[in-house]
Amino acid sequence: MAIGVDIRTFREAVERDGHRPIVDAMAADVVFHTPVASAPVEGRAIVEWVLTAVFHTYDGFQYTDQFETADKLALLYRASVGEHELEGVEVFRFGSDDLIHEMTVMIRPHTAAAAMDKAVNARLASGGPPPSA
Repeated sequence: MAIGVDIRTFREAVERDGHRPIVDAMAADVVFHTPVASAPVEGRAIVEWVLTAVFHTYDGFQYTDQFETADKLALLYRASVGEHELEGVEVFRFGSDDLIHEMTVMIRPHTAAAAMDKAVNARLASGGPPPSA
């Protein structure tokens, strides 16, 4: 593994603690391609705001598999949003500093992605404005 990150520890921390270990591993200028917005979200503070909402909508979040390259890590997971079971993938691109510089999330099936989109956007709307970057 070329990424200088202990993937097993990282996976276990996210399953136990939610989004916090992801945020702690992010570069300040991280770019997040999220399924709940058409444009990327940029900057650690605003990505944390979005991930907080996302992880509060998930139930039973658990990683199921992983794939690695020299600078990328893809973690597959399962979770549910309400009565919708979903499968997702998080693709992290790490820099030479071992921090996450880019994150992309994809979710299937469409019905689960739509339920997550609705729940996350409602949570974001009720939680006040995004933090300034």
